[in-house]
Amino acid sequence: MAIVGTFLYYLLISAAPQSLLLVILLTTVIVALVIWPWGLATTYINERFHTSVRASGFGLGYSLAVVLPAFYAYYQAGLEKIMPFEYTALPLLVIGAILIIVGAAWGPETRDVDFSEDVQEAGAAGRPKPPPERRQEPTARPVALRPGVQGGPSRPERFLSQIVRAPV
Repeated sequence: MAIVGTFLYYLLISAAPQSLLLVILLTTVIVALVIWPWGLATTYINERFHTSVRASGFGLGYSLAVVLPAFYAYYQAGLEKIMPFEYTALPLLVIGAILIIVGAAWGPETRDVDFSEDVQEAGAAGRPKPPPERRQEPTARPVALRPGVQGGPSRPERFLSQIVRAPV
């Protein structure tokens, strides 16, 4: 899809359509074709890692994936020596699309993997159990009735009396 989007982007910058409606339409199609794979990237990165390390793997995978593209302006400055600057984004889009395809093909298939086994293995691997929760007695004083109010404290007062605790 990014290859098709790159071709449409080439048409947009080379022909410079005179109609505003055509520019809006081409831009919308280009953004849809080039950007939508990033919606899949989140899901793919989540499934790429075992359950026990999923959060760390996702954080690293998603964060490190933006390091090389962060130098985009420098790549464009280098490509400007061999092509007009307006077209320097085109090879970068194609290279990015190829890298995404290669990375997805190179990664493992997770379609029929039972991740519940991961959770059981992680629990059996000797992870320390969390300490038991200590029960703390409430230290808040009951809310007194306001003068002239019948039926007890108002709902906000009851709520505040439940969440406001003296430090232990």
